[in-house]
Amino acid sequence: MGFQIPGPTKGKVQYFVNTYQAMILDRPPRNFSDIPDHQALICVVDTVYYEIASYAFSQQEFSRVDDHSDFRKRTWSLMDKAKANQLSGFGKREDH
Repeated sequence: MGFQIPGPTKGKVQYFVNTYQAMILDRPPRNFSDIPDHQALICVVDTVYYEIASYAFSQQEFSRVDDHSDFRKRTWSLMDKAKANQLSGFGKREDH
């Protein structure tokens, strides 16, 4: 079960930068373990009609979101982990 970060239908990346001081990455990290403990990895997938911001909270979730067979454009960013947990509801449910 994935966790998403809410935001506008389009323009999520810039919204996260402006609102939550997210830092855009040039590409996904090589390894999930490269993510600093205080930061969260967010992947915004552009479906053309809307954008989905997925929280890659574990190695397994990172692998699922970083699907090389999926042709849709992805933008990767880092944001404060506590804020990502709050916005996504991660940690509030016991199904992760």
